[in-house]
Amino acid sequence: DYLLLLLQKHHITDINIAIRYLGHKIIHHLLQSPPPLSMHLRFIKESQPLGTFGAISLLEAVKFPYILVINSDLVTTINLTELFLQMKATGADMIIASATYPVEIPYGILKLEEGSIEKFVEKPTYSFEVNAGIYLFKREVLSLVPRNKFFDAPEVVDLLLAKGKKVQNFPIQGYWQDISQPDDYEIACQNIHMLSFD
Repeated sequence: DYLLLLLQKHHITDINIAIRYLGHKIIHHLLQSPPPLSMHLRFIKESQPLGTFGAISLLEAVKFPYILVINSDLVTTINLTELFLQMKATGADMIIASATYPVEIPYGILKLEEGSIEKFVEKPTYSFEVNAGIYLFKREVLSLVPRNKFFDAPEVVDLLLAKGKKVQNFPIQGYWQDISQPDDYEIACQNIHMLSFD
């Protein structure tokens, strides 16, 4: 529901939802609380797990020049309009949104040089830009994806880079939280007041 509100805010109305396990519950929920009439929902039914990009290989004729893919197990306030504008401005073939993820090391880190300690850092925290599960790409990228076969994002990126295509990063400035694990879901529930799609 929150992702549909996000899409509505950015005037994205042609939506395909890939379903498999318990997909009937998603369909039932959306029939009970339908999205705005301006939204056109269709369902892609996977007979087996196909990965992020394998699922979209099942799309029929795609009429738009750009395709946005968002994993459904996340909550975010990403500015999709800015994502699209960066795509246009840079001429990228694909843009992958990222979130900053801190990793706390519970031990002191020794920085060594030929067996000698050069520096001792007590319990540092490092930050990494991680894949946020949001991809915007040109329609032509679909031609790289085999139909009805498991195919994930890293495989698509590797193919694009091997062909000399331009893959850009879009750091999310707003809220982002993965909810694929129970603990992460609880964090999102506690932070739900931070979401605004007005």
